[in-house]
Amino acid sequence: MTTEKATNPADAWKPDPNANYSKTSYLKVKDGESAPIRILNEVPRQIFMVRVPVGGKQYPVTVSKEDNELIKKHNAGISDEKKHLKIKKVNAVNVLDRRDGTVKLWEFTETLKGDIHGMVEQWKKLPTGFDIALSRTGTGQFDTRYKVTITPNQEPLTTEELALEKVDLNEYYKTNTERLTTLLSGKVPVRKENTNAKTEAKTTPVPATQANPLEDGESIV
Repeated sequence: MTTEKATNPADAWKPDPNANYSKTSYLKVKDGESAPIRILNEVPRQIFMVRVPVGGKQYPVTVSKEDNELIKKHNAGISDEKKHLKIKKVNAVNVLDRRDGTVKLWEFTETLKGDIHGMVEQWKKLPTGFDIALSRTGTGQFDTRYKVTITPNQEPLTTEELALEKVDLNEYYKTNTERLTTLLSGKVPVRKENTNAKTEAKTTPVPATQANPLEDGESIV
């Protein structure tokens, strides 16, 4: 489930007041750290995602409107509402992490998107035209906070930086009902790596320097 492409790229950074929230992922920032980054996509990819716990890990899955019925059915069999699966809206972009010069995925909330939109309005340029610093405070699930601020670096990306390989966000965040169904049954889909086994196909091109939490799962804090 995706949003329509904005006519004006700057408008794509306006927050959706009806959205749910999610933590950042893939781009890792420690408590007390400030990471300088450059956003590499003019328009953020907006997806709806659910994280399914299996075997001590959470497995993120991009879902469609039709998948909502599967999740409702799953939740109906769980008496503890705190354990119900919730679909959340997530924004995602490729970013250049200035700390190590590599491209990473960054997932962020509507609140942070709104803060970035404020910078876009103030500086009259898209966030591909300036660096921002992503700061984090807190370490727990409920006390962690993120903040973005503009940095002095507003130099254009170099030819080498523009040539860096980026993740195809449309491909990476494709909906996968088969994967969702397998996870809801309590099983972990297995990637198909040149075998004849009936396993989940690897559909997402990701730079070798990055783990792929969509397939390998994230540890439950």
